[in-house]
Amino acid sequence: MLGFQENVRLFRANALRIPLRDGTIDMVYSFGVFHHTPDPAKCVSEAYRVLQPDGAMFFYVYSSHEDNPVKYAGIVLETTMMRLAASTPRYLRMPLLYLISLPCLLLFSWPARLLGLFGMKDLARKFPMYWGTTPGSILPDLKDRLLSPVNHRFRKRQLEVLLSATGFRDIQVRKTSAGLFGYCAK
Repeated sequence: MLGFQENVRLFRANALRIPLRDGTIDMVYSFGVFHHTPDPAKCVSEAYRVLQPDGAMFFYVYSSHEDNPVKYAGIVLETTMMRLAASTPRYLRMPLLYLISLPCLLLFSWPARLLGLFGMKDLARKFPMYWGTTPGSILPDLKDRLLSPVNHRFRKRQLEVLLSATGFRDIQVRKTSAGLFGYCAK
């Protein structure tokens, strides 16, 4: 079991208006937040504002996958499906996701799994939801992607420029098949 030090304080807040004074915390951890807000640049700016000098930020955001035709096609499909979900009555949205899950498995997950069985694991990881096995296994991911009102996608360089323009230094962004993971310091 993980233990917490007495000086660790976790809290939840609106990332666009963090209720802390300037320079009051030493670390920001943001996993999947910035890309789900209407103003990711404001979120990055708020994180910078509340960090102490030499404070660090660790983060994950969605990638645009501009160099991966299979994932990029998935993003185009995702954008269309987000619009459909947004125009669907609330009580029908989860049943809609269940219906969508089977074509997603057929188009992405199961072909990726077959490629993996034939020793092409690197190619398999280029497919959206390559890890899926059943409709239930991809449902949380579909819910996150299709029922969110906002899904920004970032290119690695675009994110590095945003962080640098905000004032961050020691910027390290790693692009993976899952998205962009990074570290930077104030």
